[in-house]
Amino acid sequence: ARALYLQLRDLTRNLPDYWETLGSAGLELGIFTDAVDFLRRLANRDDASAAVLSKYSQALTRAGHYKKAIEADTRLLTREPDNATAHLYLANNLRMSGKPGEAIPHSQRALELQPDYPAAAIQLALSLQTTGKFRKAIRVLRMALRKQPKHTMMYFRLGNLLMIQEAFGEAIEAYDKAIGNRPEFAQAWNRRAGAQLMLGRLEEALSGYRMARTLRPDLEDAIAGEAGILMLQGDTEGALHCIRPLIDRGTGNAFVAAQFAKLSRKAGDTDAALGLIQRLLQTSGFPPAQEARLHFSAGDLYAQRKAFDQAFEHYLQANKLKFAPQAASRELQYLRTLQSTFTRERLRALPRATVTSGRPVFIVGMPRSGTSLVEQVLASHPAVFGAGELIHINQIANQLHTTLNSTQPYPHCIDRLTEAAVNELAAGYLQHLETLSPNAERVTDKMPHNFLNLGLIELLFPGARIIHCRRDPLDTCLSCFTHDLSGSHAYSYDLAALGRYYQTYRQLMQHWLQVLTIPVLQLDYEALVTDQEAVTRQLLAFCGLEWDARCLQFHATDRVAATASYDQVRQPLYHSAIGKWRAYERHLRPLVEALDDPNNHEGPAA
Repeated sequence: ARALYLQLRDLTRNLPDYWETLGSAGLELGIFTDAVDFLRRLANRDDASAAVLSKYSQALTRAGHYKKAIEADTRLLTREPDNATAHLYLANNLRMSGKPGEAIPHSQRALELQPDYPAAAIQLALSLQTTGKFRKAIRVLRMALRKQPKHTMMYFRLGNLLMIQEAFGEAIEAYDKAIGNRPEFAQAWNRRAGAQLMLGRLEEALSGYRMARTLRPDLEDAIAGEAGILMLQGDTEGALHCIRPLIDRGTGNAFVAAQFAKLSRKAGDTDAALGLIQRLLQTSGFPPAQEARLHFSAGDLYAQRKAFDQAFEHYLQANKLKFAPQAASRELQYLRTLQSTFTRERLRALPRATVTSGRPVFIVGMPRSGTSLVEQVLASHPAVFGAGELIHINQIANQLHTTLNSTQPYPHCIDRLTEAAVNELAAGYLQHLETLSPNAERVTDKMPHNFLNLGLIELLFPGARIIHCRRDPLDTCLSCFTHDLSGSHAYSYDLAALGRYYQTYRQLMQHWLQVLTIPVLQLDYEALVTDQEAVTRQLLAFCGLEWDARCLQFHATDRVAATASYDQVRQPLYHSAIGKWRAYERHLRPLVEALDDPNNHEGPAA
């Protein structure tokens, strides 16, 4: 039809319908540059119709011209202020042009005008996500899904958000809903496999990636995911064989490039990976998160070459793309709120669970402080099951206001706790541990940020043990800065914000030590590395366990740690991570100043 219309150009070029039809055909066929050119002829006229402006906006958006699309959307809304679709398009274009905060009210307005508008709910969730308001974004999608429980893309987007929040089990449930609605949805299979990977279910994840590839053989994310599983299983050669065809044909996929970079570092040959990433970074058009991933990978490659200045420049660029100051400020304020809420007097007055199980062992601390290593040591004991990073305590905290029928969010709602409530919440968590391992004497939960929830843990599990992992603050913060932690770690993407957060975390931990009655072991990463057996004996004794020499050979344990530390816990202890900050010392002034104690960084945090 488009070809026939082009043949009629000389006869019909003065008819507005001619250009609109060609523009519409360009949109349908994906020839967006042509669509823009054809529709511009009508859109620039003062009497341009609403339909033309709407199509012109779509064409500009699909061609990547977001700022011009914003102008078209604004013109349309001036004429039709209650046009829900125009509000939706404007919200999308504002978000894509780097203005997610301005996009939010337009998504909200679209939903007000059309409450059952799935695209508006998705767009609002994406804008909230981009501004770091992950929980609000999740609430938006959950509310929309109550009205439209069969909407596949909303379940898919919900799964993606839950992945960012590290709620991997819930993410799998959301992807299952999407797949149930559309079994051929390859990307949902792919993302579901990623969630299974993070839970350590390697065989299930591998099967999921292969299902995604069966449905879409060209799905590069699934190919890279499969290569990542093979790498975790120790099959570096197989992983390279899997991913190499994508590299040879010049992939433009950031995730593929990042996986290839990991494999290249493991194989000790980084030239090809660095060349690929440098080529991709010279290409415009990557969303900020993907561009950041490329910079993090480049930083790792340069760091392996000991080119630390070049590595840091890439880490800096990656973090600039991810930093959300308002989200970081909210995270910092949350720590202060916890400290002021959980006073000694309030904790003594609140009810405690009457079930005093000694099974739970909570391993907490800043990310990158050695929590994975400590869990791997303990999980090498035959009486211990390493459950990894469980999300259940976070879920209990986040949903507590609903559980207690309070209008006040956690932690402000804790005064409504009753003995019945704490018993029920504790029983649910303990039942989950039972399903994970019915026979283990101890089950470890190594969600590092449970340091936020120690007041709640005190009330729910009076028989539990806490292991607080500490590491040199500069090494800890640098490691956070050079890893893409994602999720609720907005503080980690700026050196000064990171230093402020660390100081506040340290103050909160000192507060917990003063007000908690459950036992807390302070375990220093440096001490474990330099005197492994003595610290391991102390660790086992604290957990009420007999000595077992297998804990010294933790790296030989079959268990896989599906975190950023997976590679480290598969090796014997090494000293090279101690004092690592010195290689980047000249770049760390904002961090040192924020820590407010620049001369006291030789040992672990007090």
